[in-house]
Amino acid sequence: MEIERKFLIHGFPDGEPAARYEMEQGYLATEPVTVRIRRETSPQKTALILCFKGKGLLSREEIEISLSETDYTALFNLLPAPPIRKIRKDYLLPDGNRLECNHVEPGAPDSFFYAEVEFLTEEAATKFMPPLWLGTEVTYNPAYTMKAFWERRKKQALLFPHQTDSDV
Repeated sequence: MEIERKFLIHGFPDGEPAARYEMEQGYLATEPVTVRIRRETSPQKTALILCFKGKGLLSREEIEISLSETDYTALFNLLPAPPIRKIRKDYLLPDGNRLECNHVEPGAPDSFFYAEVEFLTEEAATKFMPPLWLGTEVTYNPAYTMKAFWERRKKQALLFPHQTDSDV
C-alpha cells in the first residue's frame, strides 16, 4: 500500500539531500490499473522497476518488481511516447518523515517541481502538518498525478510525432 501526500513546490529546498536520483519513467497502461516502468539511477546503484498501481489519490495499492536490463529494454520499446525525465532529491523532515522532491522534465517548457511525503498509515497522513514553505497541496487533485502528466505528454507525442522537447 502506498500512502502519500503531494505538494507543488517552486524548487529544491536548501540543504544537502539525503539521496539523489535521476529517473526516466513511462507508462504501459493507465487504466484500469497503472503499469509503469522506471529507471532510477543514484550514485550508488541503478534500479529497473516494473510498478503496478491501483486506483486512489491519498492511498492505493502499489506493487513493484525488479527488472533485468533485458526486460526493461523490451518494455521500454513498447512505450507509446518518450519517457518522463525526473530528478529526485530526498530530504529528512524534522518529524522523521522523508520528503521526496521531484523536478519533472528539467529544461522543458512543461517542467515543474512537486514533493511527496509517504506515510505508513492514512491516520499519520491526515495528521501531518506540512511546513508552510511546502506549497499548494494537490493530493486530491487527479490532474497532478504523474499518470495524468504522462497522458498529456502522450497525446502531444501522438499529435506531433517528430517534435522534440526543445521544439515545444
